[in-house]
Amino acid sequence: MTELITKKWNQIGWLQTDQAADELAFQRVIRLCQDSQARLAILNTLEEMPDRLHTLIASLGFSLSAYSEHEAKQESLDKTLEVAANSQVAAHCHTVRGRPLEGILQQVVTHGYDLLMKSAQSSYGIRHVLLGHLDRQLIRKCPCPVWIEKPATRSSHDRILAAVDPAPFADVIEHNQLNVDVLRWASYLAEIEHAQLDVVHVWPFHHERRLHGRGGFSDSEVAGVGAEIRRRHETALNDLIEPFRSKIQRVHLLKGDAAEEISRLAARQSFDVVVMGTVCRSGIQGLLIGNTAETVLDQIDCSVVALKPPGFVSPVGISQ
Repeated sequence: MTELITKKWNQIGWLQTDQAADELAFQRVIRLCQDSQARLAILNTLEEMPDRLHTLIASLGFSLSAYSEHEAKQESLDKTLEVAANSQVAAHCHTVRGRPLEGILQQVVTHGYDLLMKSAQSSYGIRHVLLGHLDRQLIRKCPCPVWIEKPATRSSHDRILAAVDPAPFADVIEHNQLNVDVLRWASYLAEIEHAQLDVVHVWPFHHERRLHGRGGFSDSEVAGVGAEIRRRHETALNDLIEPFRSKIQRVHLLKGDAAEEISRLAARQSFDVVVMGTVCRSGIQGLLIGNTAETVLDQIDCSVVALKPPGFVSPVGISQ
């Protein structure tokens, strides 16, 4: 039987941006640190202007402001550190220079982050941001869970959706563990947010049309096959969620395409956060997230917590 363990963190990474939406998201980070007694690592990215661009600007008769980007960001970091200190959260800052992705991942691996969190960089919804470079790359390649927080007008989340795939016809230990991890994290987030937790699993009926057509099955026979497939998925889902049953308000067992159905459910019932696993495509460890996860991220318009499967290795070269 799966052991029910409340997830606690030791160190949380917060990626500071210039967005006004950072304030509410940062309040959430502070609460997470307070609840788990985790240390807070505040990351700031700084891409130095190339010398050639400096030269070009000077040749055109322009001059850069003496008030540098670094100084502006340092002021913001100082205010962030002050908020953390006033909240009795142990925090420190680190500036990532050069290529942001490599520098961020270096910090995650070196210091063993349990979670990396940042706010979305667009008020138009997270799906637009996740299609951008850095957020999508972090979700694909960061070895620890990544939380991308959609800009919000309130500090609490009311509804959390855990998307799982128990896969009754497959026996993959890593895949099953990822489902358990999704439920553990979603349960913990629902607890600290005082939110309702729902679970969704979408089961497919592959080759349904083929059975109707060339298979020569009658409608009732196809329906019988579908009913048995559904029963097996329902059994696998019930076995998976049993240790978490007391924390779950509602379970959604849906038929169809997983990406489409999860996205529709999240929109229709206005979930604030979707917790889901990312699965590496066969033969390319750590390079790309699974087709279902990637499509869901393209379509949902809420915050997302993305978890990696056990044994995930970031494809980005990290110096030791």
